[in-house]
Amino acid sequence: MHSPFRVLRSLVFVFLSWTVWGTTSAGAYPVDFGPGFTTRAVTVNGAVVSVTIGGHGPAVVLLHGYAEDSRMWKPLAIALAPHFTVIAPDLPGIGNSSIPASGLDMQTSAKRVRDAVSSLGYTNVRVVGHDIGLMVAYAYAAMYRQEVKRLALMDAFLPGVAGWEPIYNDPAFGTFASMARRRWRSSQAASAYTSTISGTTSRTMVAIRFQIATAAHMLPHILGPEE
Repeated sequence: MHSPFRVLRSLVFVFLSWTVWGTTSAGAYPVDFGPGFTTRAVTVNGAVVSVTIGGHGPAVVLLHGYAEDSRMWKPLAIALAPHFTVIAPDLPGIGNSSIPASGLDMQTSAKRVRDAVSSLGYTNVRVVGHDIGLMVAYAYAAMYRQEVKRLALMDAFLPGVAGWEPIYNDPAFGTFASMARRRWRSSQAASAYTSTISGTTSRTMVAIRFQIATAAHMLPHILGPEE
């Protein structure tokens, strides 16, 4: 069994292709979570990380998933803001964050995100990772466990942790798994994975709304009481 970090490092090419796909929208979209939220560009380790922050209470770092940016968290951020300080970065190379010249693996991305969060004055945080973002969240918590009070990993498997392979190999677990099976194992690997993204259907949108509603209900309990 490979260690989680070794498997995460092996995903650098997938992450690289993800950022290449994201270059078409990098910096192109305004971020507006509503009153009480601001977006800042934080320079760390030769890159710029765009971070949206707002709310009151214990700090919660929300890390988005594949083919998304921090804006996916807007409904949840609004729901959490009365009780938590919400910190929603665009992962390095995605959205309004710059594309680093090097260091596109999950560990380096986690370090950049952590350094951005730390530079804003937050060193005692809860970390939530959705989809691909959970790999960055796991690396964040593993490297800076003294700074991470709680960790929530949502909606995807964590490569390298026992039990992930049956999920990876089972198409019944949804779009992520089935796309991974078709494309990550192809000869084109990363480029094929990002060359085509299945269209957003009404069923997908219903699933996304259900996930947001479920997360809004469950996360305050997972993240723990206000301090």
